[in-house]
Amino acid sequence: MATKAKKKMVKKAPMVTTRAEKIRKDVEKQVREGLDRAINLLPPVPRKAVKDATVNVEKFRKTAEKQVRQGLAEATANVGKLRKTAEKQVRQGIDQAIGMIPPAQKKAFKTATTNLATARKDFRKRAEKLVAEVQDRTETIVGDVQERFAKVVEPVTRRLDVASRADVERLRTRLDHIERRIESQLRSTRSAA
Repeated sequence: MATKAKKKMVKKAPMVTTRAEKIRKDVEKQVREGLDRAINLLPPVPRKAVKDATVNVEKFRKTAEKQVRQGLAEATANVGKLRKTAEKQVRQGIDQAIGMIPPAQKKAFKTATTNLATARKDFRKRAEKLVAEVQDRTETIVGDVQERFAKVVEPVTRRLDVASRADVERLRTRLDHIERRIESQLRSTRSAA
């Protein structure tokens, strides 16, 4: 049972990290591309100021990600330590109980061991919930960092007159609509001819 719980925790953690990493890399790539294009349009003096600001934002992002990873590692280690301590105490309690029980009280011993097994299962469930909660918090923190990064970059892109993601999406939708209209007009003129 303990190995299944460990495998489950190990399997879940990389998926969250991978998904968060992918989102982070995509956002990072898009922001870098937009900023690079905009920065290259600037005269040399403002260009340096923008590059310096970008470096500072990147340092902040890396520091925040490092702190999130450290927090997750510490929480995971603490959960493991708590689980080991509880299992050790349960085993010691069982050993002590076996030594003190006279043969006539075997039924009470069986009840006690059943209760201990139930408590052990409850502890495992709590530990799994804690790990899931830590992963959820990690996702939330990563999302917050990305939002903060976007909030820092957005004013810079506005000042540089770089198209936002919404602008690009709006233009893409409009272009798709125009292409469909042209295709339908071509079809109607071909069918009329």
